[in-house]
Amino acid sequence: MDEKQAGIEFGASSGCPFCRAASHARLATGTRFRLLSGHFAGQTGVLVPNGDGVSLRGERLARVDGEPAGQLFRKLASDLIEPIPAQDMPTWYPPLKLRFAADLDSEVVAFCKAGRGRTRWVLEWEAFIDLIGFVWSRRLPLEPNQLWALLSAHGVPHHHRKTIIDFYTRGRRLLIRAAGKGRMRRDVMRIK
Repeated sequence: MDEKQAGIEFGASSGCPFCRAASHARLATGTRFRLLSGHFAGQTGVLVPNGDGVSLRGERLARVDGEPAGQLFRKLASDLIEPIPAQDMPTWYPPLKLRFAADLDSEVVAFCKAGRGRTRWVLEWEAFIDLIGFVWSRRLPLEPNQLWALLSAHGVPHHHRKTIIDFYTRGRRLLIRAAGKGRMRRDVMRIK
């Protein structure tokens, strides 16, 4: 696979359940599924026919296991689901709850897309800083080698490994030190 395709394509071929869910064809009515994203990540159910015939593009109705009979869940196009039986999480994926892992995967894919160049993949620093900020703001317990395994599985070329690990390590240390000095005061910031 070409390194310009870093992101969902690489992730899906490496076994990333979120990338597979984002790239698979529309699932048929009657398919049992597990919800991978959002507040209800991890819940299972079955896709049912849209009774009213009115739905926004990509919306589906589902009956979620454990809910009262007749109560349906509206599955939006942005909700990631995988058919059951599901594959195990890859060993390279950090041990996070599904909801947080799905959000992290979305950020990793955005970083990979930002690095797509015309002829090769390039390290896009602003996108990487955004990724570090996301990990920090969610307080995700993600070690540098775990981040690299995730990025590598999504197609980031190996020759960027040392730079990414070093910058992530230093960026994380800087954030820890800065946070130790107290929160930023809004009353001293200029609002434009």
